[in-house]
This record gives sequence, structure tokens and C-alpha cells, in this order.
Amino acid sequence: MKRTFSISKFFLKVASLIVIFFVVVFASPMALDINSHKADFENKFSTLLNTNVKIEGDIGYVFNLGPQLKFENIIFDAGENNTLNGNIKNLKLSVNPFKLFKKEFSFKNFAIENGSLSMSEVFFKSYIQNQSQFTKIKFKNIDLKIANNLAEIEFVNNNGVFLFNSQNLTGVQLEGLFANSAYNLKYKNSKLDLNIPEFKLSLIYENKNTVNQKNFIEIKYSQEFLFPGLKNIYLRSNILFDENTLEFESLKISSASYNGLGVMVLKKENDNLEVDADLNFGRSNFLKIKKSNWVSFFNKELFQIASLINGNFKISFKHIFLNQNYFDDLNLDVSFNGGDIILNRVQFVSDKNSLNLSGRLVQENNDSLLFFESSFETQRLKRLCIQTCKSKAKSNNYTMKVKGTLNLKKSKFTIVNFVSTKKYDQSQIKELNQKLKTIFFGDLAKTFVIKNYFKLY
Repeated sequence: MKRTFSISKFFLKVASLIVIFFVVVFASPMALDINSHKADFENKFSTLLNTNVKIEGDIGYVFNLGPQLKFENIIFDAGENNTLNGNIKNLKLSVNPFKLFKKEFSFKNFAIENGSLSMSEVFFKSYIQNQSQFTKIKFKNIDLKIANNLAEIEFVNNNGVFLFNSQNLTGVQLEGLFANSAYNLKYKNSKLDLNIPEFKLSLIYENKNTVNQKNFIEIKYSQEFLFPGLKNIYLRSNILFDENTLEFESLKISSASYNGLGVMVLKKENDNLEVDADLNFGRSNFLKIKKSNWVSFFNKELFQIASLINGNFKISFKHIFLNQNYFDDLNLDVSFNGGDIILNRVQFVSDKNSLNLSGRLVQENNDSLLFFESSFETQRLKRLCIQTCKSKAKSNNYTMKVKGTLNLKKSKFTIVNFVSTKKYDQSQIKELNQKLKTIFFGDLAKTFVIKNYFKLY
């Protein structure tokens, strides 16, 4: 009996042969002793990454998820070059099974799992951002540290992917921990977007990559930062940077209490961070800031900042709001130098009143001391003295100059020189110090209230 031809069976057999053929092709490299070529792989890795590479584990071949080489326990040791250091427990490299017999492979598509890497910013730019040989790099549970002369950034437990075109890095999707807080990072079309939900922090950075357009940064941050009242911050600026300098050249800042603009330059000088800032704020509302915040700032946070950076801050506050309407503007010129805070000029000023302060804040024997010189002038003494001064003012004009020390932790003044209509002698200065002790001793918050000083008049 003649058999009928079955098209379905025919194609089933053909398909089976094709599957068997591809299985044989993809599985054939398993016959190779890939571990015997470990030295060749180490040399190729070392040349490619410009660092010393040691493969301490086995090299295997798998094809169930696509033909791949699986490397175990890879050590990167750049030595003094500090380009790339660390270790990776597992690396899976996509390969062409036909080229493996010739010991040829490309470093285009690979995945790394469980490890820690430390790299310089120069390495990241040269071997990651601008490498045309990559197409895709996947991460799983990788700690990553990137450092330059200005700072060091560390991301922990990273998962994600890097994508490349024929010229450079085109896309990034990462998530992990930054400063012990969860983060997610995206990069696409030269725009980086970083979010840390716990701090309500978001950062957007755009790399224009053109001669006429400058790079741009935008930051939103809900927590208080550096200065009392600098909270719920929105910052935007064009930026310029090189290996040792970062410049915010058109900085705009808005926050809960301050709104302004200016310039700020960060430099790396002899392993120290130098900051120069020139900022101007308008209609600053100091009424929103609790006195306890100022006490904490001057006793603690200010010295912490000064211990981390050197530099100079010129800050102008126009049309300020205070508890007493004595002054319109506040101008600051303050320098940080080796942990000390130098008050080049602190000036409260209005049309009829001015208060000037200069000096140095230092920490000495567990005390925070302000060595100061101050002057005060007014053409409205009678008005200022209402319900405050002990004596009735006979004239509106008044000037005084004073030199002394303020122990911030004890809120204790020690005056050494005082001049108003005449220079005080030692007995008068002693009496003045006693009056100051009665008014301010033990309560630094009272020193921020201007009318308390009129109790001495």
C-alpha cells in the first residue's frame, strides 16, 4: 500500500534536524578545555581594561540562556594606577561558539554578579562612557565606587544595566543603596536623573556636549542643609567642571526661608575642599527659624562644616524679616580656615541703624569661643529704647565700640574694651560684664535678640 506524503511530518522532521543541529553547534564548545586557556583570557582582560586581571576560579561554558562563558572570582588590581580595583564573583560573557575554537571573543555583552569595584573618574569616562566596543553591561548585587580629586561616590548593592551605541554610553537603569538609602538612577539622551525617596532628594543633570551650551544641574531636597532655614531646597545652575574644579556659574536657589542667586566654585587644593561663594538673597524670612536651631548651628553644625572645607562665603540678605524691625539688610563675609571660622564682616544695616561685627570663632578646651570686635550706630535711640532701656534716652544719636569674647556654650560675655561717649575704665567694664552675665549667661538664644542689649543702656 502506498504511503501518503505528510507535509506536517516532513516539516516536523526538518525542524527537529535544525534544532539538533543548533544544539550540537552551541554545545560543541563544551568539549574544549577552556580552563587551559585561562592565561590568554587574563591577558586579554588586562589589556582591554588597562589593569591587572587574575581569574582565580573556573571558566565554564553554558548555552541554555544563550552561548556564554562563565568566569568565577575575577580579581582586578591596578596597583598605583588606581584605574580599576576590586573583585567579581561571577561574570557571564556572551560569545560566538564558532569563534571560541579560535580563542576569539568580544567584550560587547556581559553580566556581572556579586562583587565590589572601585574605579577612578578617568577610567569611568574612558572605559565605560566612551567605549564603542560595549553594547550591554548588566549588574546584580555590585558595590561601585567612583572617585576623583574632589570627591568619592559609593553605590552599594547595585542592580541594573548599561546600554551603549557604536560611540558611547546611551542609557543606564540602576537601583541600589546610596548613603544607606535606596536610590534609583536613570540616564538617557545625555540626561541623568537620580532619586533618593527617603530624603525626597532628586537630581537632574544634562550634559549638553556642545561648545555653545553649558551643562545644567537641577536639585530638589526636602531636608535642612548647611544653614538654618535652608530647607525644601530647589537649586538650578549651569555648571562647568574639570579634574579639580566645579563651578556653579548662574546658581539660583529657593527654599523655605531664602530665595536668591549667585556663583559658587568648588576646588580641590592639596587634598582639601576649597569653596568660594558669592550669593545674594532677597526678602529672607528669619522669623520662620527657631532660636534653638541657631543655637545648635553655632554650637555644633558650623564647626562641623568648617572642619570639612576651607573657603570664603560672601552672602547678602536683602529686605530681611526679623522679630524687631531694626535692620533691613544683612551682609556676611565669612572664611573657613583649618577648622576656625573667621568673621571678616557681619553687617546688619538699615537707613538709621548699623551693627558691625568681626572676629574669629575657635574651639578651645571643649569651649566654642568668639573673639570679636563690634560697633553699633543709630539715629533712632529714643525709639529703640521704648519699653527696653533702663534709662531714658536724651538723644537719638548713639555710637559704641566694643571688644571681647563670647563663650557660646556658656553664653558668657567677657568685655575687655568698651567705648561710647567715653572709654570705660576697668571698674566700669567689670560692672558691664556682670550685667551681661545677668542677662545672657547660660542662654545663647537671648544673644540673638537685639533688644536684650538695650537693657544695658
